Amino acid sequence: MMSCCLTHRGRVTALLLLLAYGLFAWHLASRCPVGIWQTRTAQATMLGGNEDPDGVYLPSAVHLFDARYPQFYLGTPGLTLQYALYGVVKAYYFLGKDFPTQDFVDFAAYHWETVNALARLFMALTHALTGYLVYRLTLVLGLGPRVGLAAAGLYMTSYAVLWYFIKISPESLMTVFFVLTLLLCRQAADNPARTKQAAWGGFFCGLTWLTKVHYLYALPAIMVVQLAMAPKIARKRLIVAFLAAFLGTIALGSQHIEFGKWAEGWRGAIKEHSWSNSDVKTYAAFDMAKPATYFQTLVEKTAHQLAFVTALATLSVQDNGETFPLLATEIALFAVAALGYGLRLRNGKYDLVLLLILCSSVPVLIFRISAHYWFTNFVILSIFAANAICNYLCRPNALAAAVVCVAIIHAPGLFDFIHSKSLDIDHYTKEYAPYYQALQAAGPTRNCGVILHGVPFNPLRLGGFYLVSGLSPETGVVKAFASRFKVIEDASERTRYEAFLGSVVSVHSTGYDILPTCP
Repeated sequence: MMSCCLTHRGRVTALLLLLAYGLFAWHLASRCPVGIWQTRTAQATMLGGNEDPDGVYLPSAVHLFDARYPQFYLGTPGLTLQYALYGVVKAYYFLGKDFPTQDFVDFAAYHWETVNALARLFMALTHALTGYLVYRLTLVLGLGPRVGLAAAGLYMTSYAVLWYFIKISPESLMTVFFVLTLLLCRQAADNPARTKQAAWGGFFCGLTWLTKVHYLYALPAIMVVQLAMAPKIARKRLIVAFLAAFLGTIALGSQHIEFGKWAEGWRGAIKEHSWSNSDVKTYAAFDMAKPATYFQTLVEKTAHQLAFVTALATLSVQDNGETFPLLATEIALFAVAALGYGLRLRNGKYDLVLLLILCSSVPVLIFRISAHYWFTNFVILSIFAANAICNYLCRPNALAAAVVCVAIIHAPGLFDFIHSKSLDIDHYTKEYAPYYQALQAAGPTRNCGVILHGVPFNPLRLGGFYLVSGLSPETGVVKAFASRFKVIEDASERTRYEAFLGSVVSVHSTGYDILPTCP
């Protein structure tokens, strides 16, 4: 679909960088793979729970084709993510079964720490793929390789990407499909003979919808606008190819969606995300079947926002405070992106399609402006900002200076990322790792005893299970994981259980001990 313009030296450098990136991602993913705790920034701002939404997507993926359990996420967001995670876990199962007859769910429960680490590594690799695709898109826009590298660097170090670096959530996969859609449709519009590009663009646009439809609701219409910019003789052919592939992908993906429950779930989600008690009353009357009600609510919510003296003061209190560090660390990016777009205008480039995508995100951001609703915007803003860095702030060809500019622009976010991950690793090492070490010591066919000395123990928290959307303690992988641990109330009774225990972990306020058991 796309030719590579890297030299041999460039390919070697790219492979080495990818290897270093993968090792770093695996280091983080394996050092804090699973559990329930609040992730915090250096300013002690809460960024949300480590289990949200990780702790529902992965269990849901394990049971994606299991008729014994209902679907947990009934369609989007995240249908494609569940397919991908199912593939990751299934591949690990085939390659790493402890014995030939081991059940898939039991395998996942026993190796739950590694399963989570592999899923998080997969998420990090999707971010890397997006960075490469941003580079390719920049080339297609005619901005050159140096601007492309700067754009990829800005995107990869943006606050949303750093926060979601190893988070199990559909946004990174959605952004891969989104950039592929832009890239392929732009190529088809520039070269009308490329009907296959338009069809592939429709396919990836369909995957984008199946991943997070409410975020990029307008993408199909905007891509039709893009294809309509092709020469008149080819417009109809390109648009028909795009729409046929798009609708076919949606039709196939919809086989796994229960639309009634899906719509009802979204009505509840929209009511949940409000900025004030008065908004709750407005949402209570919200009906997805009445578009006029939506636009009335939208106008009221916009007016409510503009009534504040400063938007930052309003947004910083939403979503546990995550929005304030998001905006505070990206102020420089917004400013430089505006300068970069100004340069595009001076050169007669209006970038209508990119502007339409930015504008279409406004209704969504008014309702919820937290970090994971900025991914596609950061793709576009990074391209504009890179244009300013390489053609205005730095001398032409000064790649090193561009790297410094990227680091300065995103320095606050990079610092917060390193600090928050160090806190996560420290917390996991002290609070969660001992249990998983004991579980592995027990072996795949025996359980782990837990002797408590006034320390609380909850296997659901240990497994990082997020009990929403139908996920319950009775769900297969949740129940199988919890059954691996046997709480011994009295240490003196330990010998009663050693016949079926493979290991015992003794937990107290100052640390833990993994005790031997009888063979």
